[in-house]
Amino acid sequence: MMSNPDLIRMASEGMKNMRTEDLKYAAEQMRNIPPEQIANLSARVARSSPEELAALRTQAEAQQSYYMQGALSLKNQVFPYVNQPRKHPV
Repeated sequence: MMSNPDLIRMASEGMKNMRTEDLKYAAEQMRNIPPEQIANLSARVARSSPEELAALRTQAEAQQSYYMQGALSLKNQVFPYVNQPRKHPV
């Protein structure tokens, strides 16, 4: 797998855009994955074509954008109520 220059380039590009906190979180998540599952995923990635990997990346980015838009929508719907003065019953 490591001999594939396209995979190495894609991984390097992805890591350039990550913050330190993101890298720490990813490392923590990797500790919780069984070695057999990592080996299986590595083999699947190694067999994938660059086009398939690009499609997976695009799908992941679209899903992340969808989640972010949903979170922002909820925030914008709730925010006006949070800033209203509270009326206490007498």
